Amino acid sequence: MKKQTALILIPILILITASCTSFITGEKPSSYSLPAGPVSDDYEYAGNIDAGLRSWNWLFLKSSEERRSELERQAAELAADKYGDDAKIKTETVTGRWSPFSLVMLLGSLGYVEDAALTASVWLPVPPPPEPVVVEPLRIRYRIIPEREYNSDTEFFIIDYRDTEQLQNGLTEELAAGKISASDYQKKQAKLPDVGRLSVTLGRIELSNAISRWFTFTVKHNGITVLRKRGIEDIPYVYGNDKLWWNDLSYDIDSDWEGELQLQIEDSYQEKIYNYTIIKERF
Repeated sequence: MKKQTALILIPILILITASCTSFITGEKPSSYSLPAGPVSDDYEYAGNIDAGLRSWNWLFLKSSEERRSELERQAAELAADKYGDDAKIKTETVTGRWSPFSLVMLLGSLGYVEDAALTASVWLPVPPPPEPVVVEPLRIRYRIIPEREYNSDTEFFIIDYRDTEQLQNGLTEELAAGKISASDYQKKQAKLPDVGRLSVTLGRIELSNAISRWFTFTVKHNGITVLRKRGIEDIPYVYGNDKLWWNDLSYDIDSDWEGELQLQIEDSYQEKIYNYTIIKERF
């Protein structure tokens, strides 16, 4: 009886041993790896993904390449779920080992069960370079408050401030519109200041009051006086269609300031004071 049992067990042990040996060293590779590196220059590394599969290889019909393809397909699906449909995988390592479930297959005589695992690197398309952001330089404008004081019956003030660039642009526009000749343009351009210019146009019903010497102009920035001028004699004045006497005065003031300028105009003829705010705005 013992001899009969031994005769039965010996073939079984041989089959088990053969099955294990075949899995580890035969057509079913236990592990292999691929060299690292990008999928292509158009892709960049995003991470790793792991896949695992228990394969029932009946009658040894499923080749190692088929089993590996199943793992890679699973890894590709996992990568798509996690990283998006544009993801590509690159197999890095594959491992496989014999599973005790192989005993179900009549101790390996009808096939075997393999527990396999795969690690793949995930690659995503390199995003296109960002479009260059065109940053337009901030422009500057000067706002006057109040914008103007105008009483057509008795008097008015019109205040204007422009920096050098704005003065040049205004001169160019006059030339383009045919308001000045090329020779006048050159003359005026030569007289442009390298700083800002404050212009004051005033009108008075009385000729004697339109004389500029009656007016004193004071400009302050942050409480510090940057300009104090009294109108000079012999400034030409004209009689306007509004039946007021007009006069124009201008003073050069550095444009390298921020915030506000406070302009005060004192009319000593009428003993009045007029206050204006020049606001520098960037937009």
